[in-house]
Amino acid sequence: MLEFQDIAVTLGEFTLQADLSVPPASRMAVIGASGSGKSTLLSLIGGFLTPDRGRILWDGSDITALPPGRARSPSCSRTRTCFRI
Repeated sequence: MLEFQDIAVTLGEFTLQADLSVPPASRMAVIGASGSGKSTLLSLIGGFLTPDRGRILWDGSDITALPPGRARSPSCSRTRTCFRI
């Protein structure tokens, strides 16, 4: 399971805040207008950004500060704007 607990990240004047859980084996679409935070959310999941506050959990393990590659499951990959988890 992927969990965002009280996540916030600020980039310039934009702030993304998220509290969500994605159950195992589920499918989820991230949709929104340009500039709404879709890529920011995916960059947090992939470990390319670190939140200003909050925790990211993967199957109960805190992966918030781990770098890309070490932070995620081997089955998690990103190609342009698509993630496979």
